[in-house]
Amino acid sequence: MTTSPFHHHPRGGMTPQRRARIFAARGGVCGNPDRGKDDWGCGRKIRGQDWQVEHDPALELGGVDKDDQCYVVCSWCVKGKDASDHGKAAKNRAVYTSLHVPRRYRTKGQPMPGSKASRFRKRMDGTVERR
Repeated sequence: MTTSPFHHHPRGGMTPQRRARIFAARGGVCGNPDRGKDDWGCGRKIRGQDWQVEHDPALELGGVDKDDQCYVVCSWCVKGKDASDHGKAAKNRAVYTSLHVPRRYRTKGQPMPGSKASRFRKRMDGTVERR
């Protein structure tokens, strides 16, 4: 089976018991301490605030849904981590497409009707004519 950035490991169920198990295993600290503070996670202890369980690496970046790859992230840091993950995944998909999909199948299609790139223009009186 070939790996592709368009297919990733399926997400399992995140039950309250699993969330509590991951929270306890990580000591309630935001982020992945092995990565440091350069990428995501503030490293602070989470106390009674909103938090989420995040995968590192993210599932869309090739991670798997196992408890040892899940980390606790506070609501302050989760937006930055998600934005970073989605940006990296979009870049991976673009690179994969440019390397594996022939150029003739990557055409952009027809321009949006009424835009300057289309072959027609609409005059002020409502008539349509060719450019």
